[in-house]
Amino acid sequence: MDSPGADAHSCVMGSVVIFELLLAAAAGWAFWRGWRPSGPEMIPWMIGFAAIAFAALVGALRYGGIDALEPVHRFVSTFAGGAGILLIAASVALRHLVTVPANWKTPVAWALVGAVAAAAVAGVGDVGIAGRAVAILLILGAVLRQWTARPRVAHLLLLAVVFLLVAAYAARPAAELVGLNGLNAYHLLLTVGVVMFGLAIRPTR
Repeated sequence: MDSPGADAHSCVMGSVVIFELLLAAAAGWAFWRGWRPSGPEMIPWMIGFAAIAFAALVGALRYGGIDALEPVHRFVSTFAGGAGILLIAASVALRHLVTVPANWKTPVAWALVGAVAAAAVAGVGDVGIAGRAVAILLILGAVLRQWTARPRVAHLLLLAVVFLLVAAYAARPAAELVGLNGLNAYHLLLTVGVVMFGLAIRPTR
């Protein structure tokens, strides 16, 4: 017969799996939202959200009991949380911040993917504080540019940034302070941020 402590631990891990799967589903939906416009500027977006979905699925397997996946989950989560977000920000910039001639969009998009990948490799999966800062600045630049022309897009992108920042820097300590699971709070806020990103994208045709 399992001890009450073991049952409680199993319950907590089960809830973490659920929140990981919710994040994976949200990232998959955001990937699909990026697929619908089908513009080359969405290439980094789709790679970024694919990375987030993959990291969340690996996390679900890890917390579901496959402990051997812990180093893999740590690496892919680091990549998704850094390079993945930077790739998403690159697409936001290409779509809402800068103007790129149509015949240049594909090479520019792939060049950005290559640059982010190189930065991630140099940082062993992590683009560092500088990479995260660039991502936030690109998205905020798009927010400012679209604030009047496309207020809905601007507001959703701003909300996405807010949820990402709160998830990264405040969710765990705040949740644990009131007796909640910090990892679940992190995943929940991250999921909401991903949904905000997805809602900000509309088909171009």
